[in-house]
Amino acid sequence: MSMTKLSKPKAIGYTRVSTRRQALQGFSLSSQRQGIRKYAEIHNLELQMFEDAGISGATMQRPALQNVLNYIRFDVGVKYLVVSRLDRLSRNAADMIQIAELCQDHSVQLVSLNEHLSGDPNSAKSQVAIYGAVAEFQRSIIRENVMLGSARRFKAGLPISMKFPIGYKLGPDGHVMTDLIPALLVIEMFDRYIDGVGYRKLADWLSGKLGRPISLVTISNMLKNKHYIGYAENSYGKSSEIYPAIVGDWMFDLAQKRRDQQTTIRPRKSRQDDLLYQKLKCPICQHRLGINVVTKKGRQYSYYYCSMGKNIADKTQRHTFRMRAPETREALLSSIRSVVSDPGFISILRSALDARLATLPAQAALRQPASSTQLYKQFEAGDINTSELKEGLSELERFKVRQVTTSNERFSKAVQKFQQMGLVMFIKRVIESVLFDKNKQIVTIEPTSD
Repeated sequence: MSMTKLSKPKAIGYTRVSTRRQALQGFSLSSQRQGIRKYAEIHNLELQMFEDAGISGATMQRPALQNVLNYIRFDVGVKYLVVSRLDRLSRNAADMIQIAELCQDHSVQLVSLNEHLSGDPNSAKSQVAIYGAVAEFQRSIIRENVMLGSARRFKAGLPISMKFPIGYKLGPDGHVMTDLIPALLVIEMFDRYIDGVGYRKLADWLSGKLGRPISLVTISNMLKNKHYIGYAENSYGKSSEIYPAIVGDWMFDLAQKRRDQQTTIRPRKSRQDDLLYQKLKCPICQHRLGINVVTKKGRQYSYYYCSMGKNIADKTQRHTFRMRAPETREALLSSIRSVVSDPGFISILRSALDARLATLPAQAALRQPASSTQLYKQFEAGDINTSELKEGLSELERFKVRQVTTSNERFSKAVQKFQQMGLVMFIKRVIESVLFDKNKQIVTIEPTSD
């Protein structure tokens, strides 16, 4: 007879670094992982690791951290959250307290390898608040030091960023110098633009010369970049000692005059008021559609179009997509009206929300413990003792309560959000979720769950 034991307590390990300097100072992901794995091994825990690399602790919007929080919320098997230091979770005091409260609410013990946290949840929460305040203070000091360092570099005539515009490179003495061949191309680009060559032809020409794709946005930014006339300005002040001039002031001024003429040709006054402006998505590249209005023989026509398709640096990816605006608006609003006016709309909404919540990835993380029948069979066979049987039955009850409570709470919150949204916001959310296919037919209207 095979001997089956209850599974080990489950632990979630989380690691994070935001900069290369942190890695060099001993905060590397590998050193954090090593410490967490050693802890799990000593305490006989089933470990699952998550990591965020190169992401600041100032924000909670980190992919791996969000996965960790979902496991805490929806997987009753999780008993521990282990980190090397609390500031790996967050450098914001309020966020750190929020994570500690989430762990407390779901009976998950928060463990820091470098800070001793009390076994009492309330005492541990107070400790987390103190450590969070310290981490937030350290982050403000780091930010202030970075700003002071940048200000000193700027005043000394040194570049703040190591990302240079085309035509420049870093010199051996740490100062910016011209990169001869690209610099000559910059001069020729300005000259061509002044002679009437458009952005797209300039982008194709420069892409061919440099051997890499150059977008229309890059061309636009280059034409208005004052670094090319040796001038730099930012929050630290103004300087003419950082970037050597590549083009003359007269050439730069002529380019700006042409840019000003081009930007005033097409009126944009009424576009922002259009119901669907920048809300529909191109079915080819998912870029949001703009709107264009033209007048022919005294009659006005409007259409939604993908402004990105023709401007993609890679020629093989270029495309066009447009839809007549009046017909598109009518088709969309007609679809929304038909759905909302249906007598069964509320029941349909409830069913849709229920189905949506049931299929969320986080919900799938729930793991069914052994059933009571299985536990008693293991007890009778001698595979588990009395205390293990009691713990297994208790865990099963907690799972059932958590499963029902979680489902009800999440559904109630979803309905509450819908009720608070109001008609205008609901219509806006629906519009932003509409997907068209290449034949300009509505494929789906599925508002996001957030």
